[in-house]
Amino acid sequence: LFAASTITDKYLLTRPIKDARVYAFYTGVFGLFAFILAPFGFYIPSPIIIFLGILAGVIFIAALFLFFSALRIGEVSRVGISLGGLVPFFTLLFVYIGTGDVPTPPQFIAFMLLIAGSFIIIFERLAKLVHNLKKLGFVLASSFLFGLYFTLAKFLFDAQPFITAFIFVKIGGALFALLFLFSP
Repeated sequence: LFAASTITDKYLLTRPIKDARVYAFYTGVFGLFAFILAPFGFYIPSPIIIFLGILAGVIFIAALFLFFSALRIGEVSRVGISLGGLVPFFTLLFVYIGTGDVPTPPQFIAFMLLIAGSFIIIFERLAKLVHNLKKLGFVLASSFLFGLYFTLAKFLFDAQPFITAFIFVKIGGALFALLFLFSP
């Protein structure tokens, strides 16, 4: 398994990403393998939980698509670090909106430093400002959606058993990924 993963990673990382839809599609469709876990604790929850699970899956695949789009025009090291700095900010924002939880002052300062570092990294070359603005747009949109997904996933995993939530999130991701088949 590790050898197959390594060979796949080598293949994917030595070539530029040509179409983000392909990567998002396969990630979503392969998520259906989560049904293998069904005998270990799957049950049908309330309709609202089903809807939220499917919505979380859609949001996750959309976030991945935007992330892969950012990778197409930017370096992995820059895009990844920028995303890593912005996702906690959006997650914090959604947690605050959803629950009212507020970080302590040191936690808030840490979040601000992460965000500042992300913007410094994404604007590394001011000569290519238009290119950087496009990359920034993809990174911001992806970070926003990942933050929303993580917040929604936490709620789902707290509201029901892990396997049930996981399977419904993967169903939503697969359904959304199938839409990529109909895009030009």
